[in-house]
Amino acid sequence: MTYRHPLAYRLMFPILITPFVAVVWWSLLFTGFKRFRYDPVSFVGATALIMVIALAIGSWRVWTTRVTLTDKWIEWIRGGKYQSLGWDQISKLGYRHFLGGLKVGLVDRDSGLLHPLPLMPVSLYKMLSERFGNLPQDIEAELLH
Repeated sequence: MTYRHPLAYRLMFPILITPFVAVVWWSLLFTGFKRFRYDPVSFVGATALIMVIALAIGSWRVWTTRVTLTDKWIEWIRGGKYQSLGWDQISKLGYRHFLGGLKVGLVDRDSGLLHPLPLMPVSLYKMLSERFGNLPQDIEAELLH
């Protein structure tokens, strides 16, 4: 079974990129496709170009994010980062509070390291909690909130 971000979330990035692409195109037309000049239009165009690049990278990471469960292992990918663990290599579900919020993942049996999953929909959490046990009540409430 494969889990991905919802389609509405994945489509948000191309919709956000469109106005910034229009501003970059407008600034290039306004300056006559000349090289960068020190005027406000060039600065607006350069700022919009930076936003286009940042949103394109974010969009690529969201579109490539997936968690796949098979009968032998679980694998996940986000952007260019790929990881997998066999079911026999996982000791339990774990969590950690990062700057971005709560991250839930799998704890490696040998090393004890937490491998945060890139996404954790409720259905995936329920499937994993049946196999490895639930998280503490307060963490589960925060996750399912």
